[in-house]
Amino acid sequence: MKLRTANIFVLLMIAAGALAVAAAAFFLILPSLREIRGLAGKIIDAQTELEAQYANRRQLLSGLEKIREVRESMNRLSAQFVPAKQELAFITAIEEIAVRRGVVERLRLSPAAGKPPVEELKEAFELNFDGPFPAVFAALVDVERLPALLIVDSLAIRSSKAERPGEPTPVSLILRGSVAVPPKGL
Repeated sequence: MKLRTANIFVLLMIAAGALAVAAAAFFLILPSLREIRGLAGKIIDAQTELEAQYANRRQLLSGLEKIREVRESMNRLSAQFVPAKQELAFITAIEEIAVRRGVVERLRLSPAAGKPPVEELKEAFELNFDGPFPAVFAALVDVERLPALLIVDSLAIRSSKAERPGEPTPVSLILRGSVAVPPKGL
C-alpha cells in the first residue's frame, strides 16, 4: 500500500507541477506574447510612417532643387521679358526697326483676352508691317533679334500688285501673339 500511496502522491505532484506550469504559461507567458505581437504591429506602423516621411523629405528636396533650376532659368530669361510699365521701350524699338527698314508699322498692345495659359503671357500684341517684301522681311528678322520674348500665335502675309513694273511686291505682314512680362518677384 505504501507503494501505491507513494505512486499516487508522485502522480499528484506531477499533475500539480504540470498545472503550475500551465498556470504560469497562461498568466505570464501568454500576456507577454500578446504584448510582443502588439509591439510588433506598432513597430511596423512606425516603420511605415518613417518611410513615408523619408519619401516626403526626398520629394521636398527634389522640389527645392527644381525651384532653384527654375529660378536660374528665369534669371537667364529676365533680360527677354518686357517689364510691366516699360512697354514704351519695346514700342520704341519696333518703331526704330520700321524707320531703319523703310516700312510702315502699326503696333497694338493690350491685355490678353481671356485667361492666358501662363501668368507671364498676359500682354497681347498685334504688329503690322507694310512695305516692299525685302524690307518687311528684314524688319521681321530684326524683330526676331529683339531682346524680348515674343510668343507668336499667328502670322499672316498679304501681297498686292506693284504700282510700277520692276518694283518689289508690296506686302502686309501681320503678327499676333503675346509679349512675356516678368513674373512677380523677378
